[in-house]
Amino acid sequence: MIRVRLASVDPALDIVLNPRRAALEATQADLVRHVERLLERCRA
Repeated sequence: MIRVRLASVDPALDIVLNPRRAALEATQADLVRHVERLLERCRA
């Protein structure tokens, strides 16, 4: 889910994901939406 989108992220950034407990029960669609929103903020 993330690797496919890494080409669009500024290579100077190091992205660290620290999921919260809610992520354990989140749906795949919710996780994808949140990660896409994060990566949108990191675009080169």
